[in-house]
Amino acid sequence: TDFSGGGYFFLDHEDRAVIPTNNRQIWIVGFNESMFELERTYDLSMAVPFGDNLVSVLPDWSGNYWFITSRGLVGTVQRDSGQVSATQLEGEIIANSFAVDDSGGVYIVSDHALYRFDAGEQGAPQVTWRVEYDRGTRLKPGQASQGSGTTPTVIGERYVAITDNAD
Repeated sequence: TDFSGGGYFFLDHEDRAVIPTNNRQIWIVGFNESMFELERTYDLSMAVPFGDNLVSVLPDWSGNYWFITSRGLVGTVQRDSGQVSATQLEGEIIANSFAVDDSGGVYIVSDHALYRFDAGEQGAPQVTWRVEYDRGTRLKPGQASQGSGTTPTVIGERYVAITDNAD
């Protein structure tokens, strides 16, 4: 009922898989000759509590990694140093991936609201704005949470879209 542990991953500029794992790590996996090879690991266990799951990881336009967890943690990892910064969404969960734009915006939808985050000092995630949406009255068949069942979509330079969960 969730997408954590590699449901969402991406290929980086070197065709390596960047994978959020269920052991609170981000793995960079390359393909060397005829086999897969774990090239780097980012350990997030100091920021991600035991029992929470990484849902998705994506790069921003500065090259740092952003991650989200199922229990509403939003974080960044500086790719070179591995330094992790995170902020908690209180009482909200995240069930889908997220979107980034070239202005620095990171768009995340929880089961209560759509957010724009930007990297603050030391790359720490900071809420730029938050808009609540109609989350409906129940978990519908096929959904992972009572909220939007979609990843935000950036449309041009002015819009970001989600579906709500209205009855």
